[in-house]
Amino acid sequence: MENERFLTLDQVAELVGLTTRNIKVHVREGRFPQPIPITLRTNVWRETEVREWMADRIADAPVLRAEQTAVLSRARGYRA
Repeated sequence: MENERFLTLDQVAELVGLTTRNIKVHVREGRFPQPIPITLRTNVWRETEVREWMADRIADAPVLRAEQTAVLSRARGYRA
């Protein structure tokens, strides 16, 4: 846990480029790291978990792009 930082929701949003609302939806759906409650009204995220989530998205990007292209092609009536 050396050099570990906590990030607020606004800091997480800035780091990952999503809105706070999108982050909350992703958390609720289990597609984003769970926050850590540090007070009754304050949640934070571990920076390492958020950065790992980002790295996973980067690693999955080629697969996701291929899936998106296939879906768009089918929607437009193209055959793969």
